[in-house]
Amino acid sequence: DYIDVPLLIVYNMSPRSRTSVEFYGGVAYSYGVHQQVEEGDNLGYDLEDVIGQNIPLDRGTLIVDGEPVPRTSLVIESVESSELSYVFGIGLSVPVGAVNLTFDARYTGAMSSPSVSGEFQDVVGDGSEAAIVTSSADVTNKVFCWYVGFEFPFGTRTASQ
Repeated sequence: DYIDVPLLIVYNMSPRSRTSVEFYGGVAYSYGVHQQVEEGDNLGYDLEDVIGQNIPLDRGTLIVDGEPVPRTSLVIESVESSELSYVFGIGLSVPVGAVNLTFDARYTGAMSSPSVSGEFQDVVGDGSEAAIVTSSADVTNKVFCWYVGFEFPFGTRTASQ
């Protein structure tokens, strides 16, 4: 969960019309409020609390050298509390009576280092032939979102003469 503070430049394709089509782009500063990994039906683990620990994921266990070992696990190496992102999108605002119906689509992608770094560990094979295979689990935020809503104008827009 993040709090996003965007700084956008907006270009209105039809500034003299009541219906507007807008293109915009810019940057956003995102502050992580709650970062967790979910495991099965469990509410999950707060990532700050489990840095360096082996988190078993829901794929069962194997017996290796007499010990139960999770088949798949995740090890969190670092967690960033904030990030800088780029934003671009398009919007449409159509008058409907005293308000405007607005549609908006945005894409946000991280420019900074991964917000979570870690590795997945998979156990392949059985018993004494078991081996641990690791792969990167670096996570950066990439978000596509869309909005539908109403705008309530505070002033009046007059057409040019």
